[in-house]
Amino acid sequence: MKERANRILFLPRVPGGLRAGGLAVLLFFLGGPPAQGAGVISEAQVKARYLELFARYVEWPGAGRPNDALVVGVLGHDPFGSALEAAFARQIANGRPVVVRRVGSSAEAQACDLVFISKEEARRQAVWLAELADAPVLTVCDHEAALGAGAAILLVREETEGGGRLRFDVNLPAVERAGLRVGSDMMKSARRVLRGDVSGS
Repeated sequence: MKERANRILFLPRVPGGLRAGGLAVLLFFLGGPPAQGAGVISEAQVKARYLELFARYVEWPGAGRPNDALVVGVLGHDPFGSALEAAFARQIANGRPVVVRRVGSSAEAQACDLVFISKEEARRQAVWLAELADAPVLTVCDHEAALGAGAAILLVREETEGGGRLRFDVNLPAVERAGLRVGSDMMKSARRVLRGDVSGS
């Protein structure tokens, strides 16, 4: 039962503009042809694929310079193992090569473009998010209190009869405060787009 709880049975919901691609969409999320009989991938793999999607559909100030790497950071506890490197292997996001880093402080995280803070860091989450609030950093969390603390994106697990799937909420004020822009397809694919004060979320 414990193993099942850590499995995701559904792929992330795909932006509307990509749905018509069929197999291309599947390969986009899986990174290659799925193994025969494969249908269950780990939660860490799905979260890593979501970060890849965000890197493609979010625009950073001054982004797009070919030699300027897009830095994806994990702040504190790392739930990914090798899944994050696998998701970004040989990937180009908005014309930029991607570099994955593990960082231990908000000061180090400010040198990243996208930062993931896991629910295991719930005690330090609010402090880190406050320290990153004005930096051009897309903050992604998976702890329910993250939106109220200022996270730009919250990954949310939805339970279903067959297991569960991951969705995401977008905190638009936090995105705008960071000087970022979320693509329209990504906005349409979100479970919720919060446009007002979310301090009580």
